Parts: sequence; structure tokens; C-alpha cells
Amino acid sequence: MELREAANLKYWRVFYTMPRAEFRAEEELKEVKLEAFVPKMLVEKTVSGRKRRHEAPLFTSYLFARVDEFERRRVVSHHHVMYCVKIGDEFGKVQPFEMEQLQMAQNDPARLSRIEYDRPGIGRRVMVTEGPMKGMIGWVIEHRGQYDLVLRISAIRESVKVQVSLADVRELDDEEALDVKKRNREEPKVVRVRSWARK
Repeated sequence: MELREAANLKYWRVFYTMPRAEFRAEEELKEVKLEAFVPKMLVEKTVSGRKRRHEAPLFTSYLFARVDEFERRRVVSHHHVMYCVKIGDEFGKVQPFEMEQLQMAQNDPARLSRIEYDRPGIGRRVMVTEGPMKGMIGWVIEHRGQYDLVLRISAIRESVKVQVSLADVRELDDEEALDVKKRNREEPKVVRVRSWARK
């Protein structure tokens, strides 16, 4: 495929907006005929002792737009948009069926809510509970992202980073952590956990 053809192809991209600017960015991008979409949910808020429902972004600070390369640059240049989200070295693409599901869910936003994962505090021991790294133990040394952790395994003076989902990590209680400490007396065998940086 020629570069010119590839540049004209449209994909659903993910953009990170300025704080509390998701709806304004969506509205203004639509005004200039760009296909933008901010998934919404209804949340309850107490005002003057009365509960009221109002719309809120389903994903804080995220906006989706179906754009080609030229339009992607236009979106990034918008004053409410900070950057286009990358996965590795490439700009991330959202699959069409995923966007269809999100848009279908907007038929009843009152049924939507975010799934929140409690992040273990810095310095807390954790264990991987699911996946190929199940049973691996370490401690949190830094938070940077919400959904990913990176395990850094120090052994024989070498380090290896392994990415795992935050949903697959469980914080150990004090008794479990003490037991782990007894079983792992040698410092090089300890696993350290760092949250994945969003770029």
C-alpha cells in the first residue's frame, strides 16, 4: 500500500484531553466536521442536600475520533487536546466492533460505570494472582498508570521487566508479607513492582 493511500485511511484513535475538557473538545471537533466521540455515563451528585444526576465522561480525559493522518494532526493541534495515545511506537487503533459496543452502550448511559481497581500503596507487598506470572511476589515502588504494573525481577545482578494487569495483582496482608520476607532473605531475588508509565 502506498504511503499516500495509508495516510487517507481512517481509524478510530484515542486522544488525551486537558482536564475536564472532554465534552468541549468533542463539541468543537464536531463543529469542524470531525467524527469525535466521548462515551458518557450518568453519575449522582449531591447538591444542597439533594441528589442529582449529571453526565460525566466514562473514561476521564479520553476522547475517540475516527480520523485519517491529516485529521489526526488537526485533532492534536486542538487547544483542548494534549496528545494522541500511542501503543509502543505506533498510534493506537480502536477496533470498529469495540467502538460499536461503546456507542450501543450510550443508549442507556445510566447503566454504565467504570470498573475501578484499588492500587496497592507504594511499599506494599503484592502477588500476581492470574496469568503466566501467577505466584510472583514483589512490592510497589512507584505509581504512574492505572491499569498496568511492571514487575522488575532482580536476580544474579540482572533485571527483567514483565508487564502484568493491575487487575491480576493482590495486595498481601502484613502476615503474608512477613512470611514472604522470611522465605526471601536474599535481596537479589525480590520482585519489585512499578506501574506502567502512560506516554
